[in-house]
Amino acid sequence: MEDKAQNTTTQAIFREEKAFRQLFDAYFERIHILCLRYIRNNSLAEETAMDTMFLIWRNRQRIDEIDNQDAYIFRIAHNAIISTIRKKHTSFQSLEEIGEPALPSTDRSPYYDLQLKELQNVYNEAVASLPRKRREIFRMHREMQLSYTAIASRLNISPRTVEHQVASALQTIQKAMKEYGVHVIMVAIASAV
Repeated sequence: MEDKAQNTTTQAIFREEKAFRQLFDAYFERIHILCLRYIRNNSLAEETAMDTMFLIWRNRQRIDEIDNQDAYIFRIAHNAIISTIRKKHTSFQSLEEIGEPALPSTDRSPYYDLQLKELQNVYNEAVASLPRKRREIFRMHREMQLSYTAIASRLNISPRTVEHQVASALQTIQKAMKEYGVHVIMVAIASAV
């Protein structure tokens, strides 16, 4: 009796796997191309396409109820693309993560080096202006590359608090960077007039 139940379960899993393979073969490449068209980064586009396939598979019971399955599937892909783009545009990289520009230092103008130095100063001042605990959490996350959970356990706070503190720190730093950027644009416009 137990062997029969296990055999039935194995057959069901095989049918599910075969169904997923058919769905994957039918849609993945088209979804990946769509994602690549908007995201313009192959690894992010592929990840978004895989996330889309996962969402479609997770909601597979609803597909039979849908009249226009292609529209439904590509709406899921569209929403995943928007989500990825939002994450991409709201993510923040420190200047250390971005690294040095591709230009060798001999090809850069002194003005360029000065701007880079000013930008680094704006970043450092923004980080220094953060409240002590927020600055500590931000540095643990960005510089020490610790996860929210690891920081939370070290500081005896909830991971949600860590997430909130990092997000608040990023908002402060982004605001400072935008203010600096607006200043640079105004200076460029003023000098052109």
